Amino acid sequence: MQDFDFYRAKTVEEALEILNQEQEKVKLIAGGTDVLIALRGNELPPQVRLLLDISGLDALKRIELQDGRLHIGGAAALADIASAPVVREQGVMLHSAAAAVGSQQIRNRGTLAGNIVTAAQCADTVPALMVLEADLLLKSVSGSRTVRITDFFTGPKQTAISPAELLSEIIINPPKLEYRGVFEKLMRREAVAKSRLGLAVLARQSKEGVIEDLRLSIGSSLPTHGRFPTVEQMLRGQRPDGALLQAAAVEAGEYMLRKGGRRWSTDYKLPVVQNLTEKCLRTVVEV
Repeated sequence: MQDFDFYRAKTVEEALEILNQEQEKVKLIAGGTDVLIALRGNELPPQVRLLLDISGLDALKRIELQDGRLHIGGAAALADIASAPVVREQGVMLHSAAAAVGSQQIRNRGTLAGNIVTAAQCADTVPALMVLEADLLLKSVSGSRTVRITDFFTGPKQTAISPAELLSEIIINPPKLEYRGVFEKLMRREAVAKSRLGLAVLARQSKEGVIEDLRLSIGSSLPTHGRFPTVEQMLRGQRPDGALLQAAAVEAGEYMLRKGGRRWSTDYKLPVVQNLTEKCLRTVVEV
């Protein structure tokens, strides 16, 4: 195990000061479900010398509706998000995605910010946040800035957050009542499994049945987290039928191949992406 010092921050401001001073030498820990595993496996960056515990900062744990927007603190536990009435009431599929992460023990400890900043392709909450177009509030001693989650992942295992910044809040504009959303997760076994695919779809149709808006994101399918713009463009402005939804599902698989190329898992993953996409589209779109 790597040698390190441990410090528990007393305030958000103190945590930001330490991040500013130590930069790459410090690693934040809230739930610790990823950090402790990396620590035991000697997989943390070699320059890390300090674990900065922010798990006791209640200011980073709020889950509430404010001015019509849903604010979720970065250190909010996934279990709390999954069970929060306000998250369910606002019609966001995030409660389903949070409830799908790992085991109950992991959800009790793991945090939403941790699920995001690790940039793991199997992160269950990210596809849901992608289609919800969540804003990420990043704080440092220099101030705050907001990054749309669709712009946050800059490459495989890379994000837009700097070493001096803390992901303090995830902010969501709840979808209007006419939107329908779904989150589906596919795994190897029934419990405590990493996601093989996590798919989120959000759609809005007019009274005449025309798709006015459609957003699709599939985790564990692209080199880095993102949406499927060609599928979205294919469906927007259309009055769907079964053939169109099937063609859109085929395009989802083709887009995955164009972005990531063929891999050892493609023979399995390609038909699964297509079938799961069609299933989810049929759930949120009336034909």
